[in-house]
Amino acid sequence: MKKVNSATIEIARYVIEIDHTQWPFCKREFPEAAFDEVRRKYLSLNEDFFDSSDLGQLENEILNGEVIHLENICLAPDYYCYYNERTKKYIAVLITNRE
Repeated sequence: MKKVNSATIEIARYVIEIDHTQWPFCKREFPEAAFDEVRRKYLSLNEDFFDSSDLGQLENEILNGEVIHLENICLAPDYYCYYNERTKKYIAVLITNRE
């Protein structure tokens, strides 16, 4: 995992979490869900977006290491998956410029 030195986030979405024990009942509704093997959760993009006031806070949480990038989870093309270790919530961040 690389240390993040700067973060500018324009779009972030909430993530639907489905416990692995509930997956058999939900897989038809969320066929695109990704699986987090560490936390044993299925994840899918939520339709709800972060509002602009929350984006600045999210940027700070990423910079101070409270929110970490889960490199092995792909929620959708052009979205990175992050995990807030304090709140135990997942966040999807749109990739605006790739290097």
